[in-house]
Amino acid sequence: MKGLVVEAAGKICLREDLPLPEIDAYQVLCRNVGCGICNGTDMQLINGQMPFIQYPFVLGHEAVGQVVAVGEKVRSFQEGDYILRSALPGLPGYHSFWGGFAEYGVADDYAARLADHAGADIETSTRQLVPAGIDPVEATMLITLKEVASALHRLRLQPGQNVVVAGCGPVGIAMAALAKCMGAGKVVLAGHHPARIAAAKRLGADLAFDTREQPLADTVRGYMPEGVDLYIDAVGNPNLLMDGMRLIRQEGTIGLYGLGLRADAAIDWSLLPHNCILQTVQWPIAAQESAVHDEVCGYVTSGRLPLREFVTHKIPVEDFAEGLRLVRGREGIKIALTF
Repeated sequence: MKGLVVEAAGKICLREDLPLPEIDAYQVLCRNVGCGICNGTDMQLINGQMPFIQYPFVLGHEAVGQVVAVGEKVRSFQEGDYILRSALPGLPGYHSFWGGFAEYGVADDYAARLADHAGADIETSTRQLVPAGIDPVEATMLITLKEVASALHRLRLQPGQNVVVAGCGPVGIAMAALAKCMGAGKVVLAGHHPARIAAAKRLGADLAFDTREQPLADTVRGYMPEGVDLYIDAVGNPNLLMDGMRLIRQEGTIGLYGLGLRADAAIDWSLLPHNCILQTVQWPIAAQESAVHDEVCGYVTSGRLPLREFVTHKIPVEDFAEGLRLVRGREGIKIALTF
């Protein structure tokens, strides 16, 4: 089968000879229809910036697959279903950093394993059904939306709170849109890509602006004189983090989601208020991600979160280099590779 393989830092290729994965009684085999390129984790893996990398590996963790074979003890899925996060186990000769950019993947029936005391792994609880009526390739964005929604719950977002999101990548736009869906008061997004800023406005941000034209802190103070309850750095940038320190009210929360912050970054910690919460939400927690499935799918099926606003490009996997170019060039929002 086909699959995107990272052979060394910066060296990625499409192989066509990967072995098909095998399934056990509690698993289904999926033919993947698409997989989103994660602007954060995938790009860091390609660039060799994760400490736990083992080469060669099959890339991708935002896959949607259609069930083509069902293990005899599976009860939650049936042939023809579309499932989020179909993944690869390690294959002979290849490691897997979740393996979503492969033609076929595997999904566990977590509920059946749990009921049968058959070694259920909570990490597989995120293998969940795509509701009818949602385009299966666009459904790859559900994975990001669920990660973000669970992060907002972990940051204890409350109805009526004022929220500022710094960063206009797929995660930043999703943060602003979901905060509004979840009942936030004023929601502001700060970025510097006009098309993405426009998308954030269409998706519900009360104010979205270009930080190259309007200073972040001054603009937010003028719009939210009452203060900021939740500030989220969706990039991982020391200057954005320090802007959050300048803006957050007493006992407010600063959330650090972006992965870009280096350990040696120069940060003026004297800007931090004496009473506030600084919380990292940089990695999804499977149990919490799966818990928001119905909530997020409800926002999508009701029309409040149109996935077409996020998934701006659908590109055949054979043209993966063009997809990576778009991500690196900050073109579009979410790029999905299709099989």
